[in-house]
Amino acid sequence: MIQKIKCSIIVGYILMSSSLVFAAPQVQKVISPKHKIEAWLIEAHNVPLVSMQFSFLGGAGQDSNEKAGLSQFTCALMDEGAGDFTAETFQRKLDELAMRFGFNADSDRIYGNVQYISKNKEESLNLLKQALEQPRFDEEPLERIRQQTIASIERKKENPNILVAEKAFASVYPNHPYGRPLSGTIESVKTFIQDDCKNFVKNRFAKEGLIIGVAGDITPEELAKTLDDLFGNLTEKHVVKALSPIQPILDGQLHTIQLADRPQTVSVFMQQGIDRHHPDFYAAYILNQILGGGSFQARLMTEVRTKRGLTYGIHTQLQWLDQTQFMMGSCATENDRFYESFDVIKAVYKNLAITGPTEEELNEAKSYITGSFALMLDNTKSIAQFLLRMQKDKLGIDFLEKRNDFIRAVSADQIKKVAHDFLSPDKLTFFAAGNPKEGSSSRGVLPDEVSPGLAAN
Repeated sequence: MIQKIKCSIIVGYILMSSSLVFAAPQVQKVISPKHKIEAWLIEAHNVPLVSMQFSFLGGAGQDSNEKAGLSQFTCALMDEGAGDFTAETFQRKLDELAMRFGFNADSDRIYGNVQYISKNKEESLNLLKQALEQPRFDEEPLERIRQQTIASIERKKENPNILVAEKAFASVYPNHPYGRPLSGTIESVKTFIQDDCKNFVKNRFAKEGLIIGVAGDITPEELAKTLDDLFGNLTEKHVVKALSPIQPILDGQLHTIQLADRPQTVSVFMQQGIDRHHPDFYAAYILNQILGGGSFQARLMTEVRTKRGLTYGIHTQLQWLDQTQFMMGSCATENDRFYESFDVIKAVYKNLAITGPTEEELNEAKSYITGSFALMLDNTKSIAQFLLRMQKDKLGIDFLEKRNDFIRAVSADQIKKVAHDFLSPDKLTFFAAGNPKEGSSSRGVLPDEVSPGLAAN
């Protein structure tokens, strides 16, 4: 069965009433005839290429403490041999077919991806099918990946960006899977055996909870058959337990990891987030863009980098997992200017919470968010990824049509209220890795140049 949703035909912009308007692509819901496996598809036949993204429920959060890191470890082995193909022959076949293939895990889900040339469809999909159904986990690649993983964990101990991020998550999500490193520990990685990986695939790779996004040179009829061929033999039910809901523990303090030999201090700062389906989500999304969403017009970029030269870049983002939400920012600063950047960041948060954005900031953020949307869908891989995200977040198959209208509908009054209610400068919690020193700035005194509206403080 194929259900077509009425949308525009292409990804991009069309000229209408002398303004650029996003033209949403046609999204089709495809359901396989035998096993009723569902996928969302955007056809694009101008390039002979197909991208498929798929995801199974139950990510690294399902790993036990003793087997922490098993999800990522097993994912790293998925292209190391399957069926009659050893690791070497499997890799050679990927090269011969010019095929991209891989698996990864986050806390909540396992993700797989494949990209293949249309003329190589049969061989490419057969390779993926064998990986899904008959992964080998032979001794040689298992030991090789183990040593690579252990070496990677060792290197992370010297990386201040990773150290501070792991410290942040361990602190705000104590005694919860969200607080553990996805890669596990050296001790846990040493315990992995072939049966662990085989049981992982058996328990997680199931039709229950499977979501699929496809884009490229494939028809709905071809895809419907492909879904049964690829995923039809998987077990029906997964063995996954829902994680416990948790709110981030935020104390509004600065937590420091001392690294004496580093010229810079890397910092992460966090506050509570917002549920993806909260009525104020889009106002908070725009607010994040104004605060530190990545453009040079963002307040943090203006105040911390442009005016004071304290960092090369600073940004914030909203994040939502299945059982929690948070807003997170990061930057790196010279050690003797860290406390100055610390004060400026807090002042920007406080000022924005009190005064809210200006009308000009709101309009610029809306224009940026709506105008850049098409750039997120500029190739088959990014389109397939976005289709997967739409399903994961339960946004509806017509979301591409509606998304920019959701952004435009946010009013000045709404975003000011959300700024006041959502931003929590007193709970803004910092984690820093480096050797921060008292510099020329006045420690603890809010800067007098943060604008607009600092006088309201």
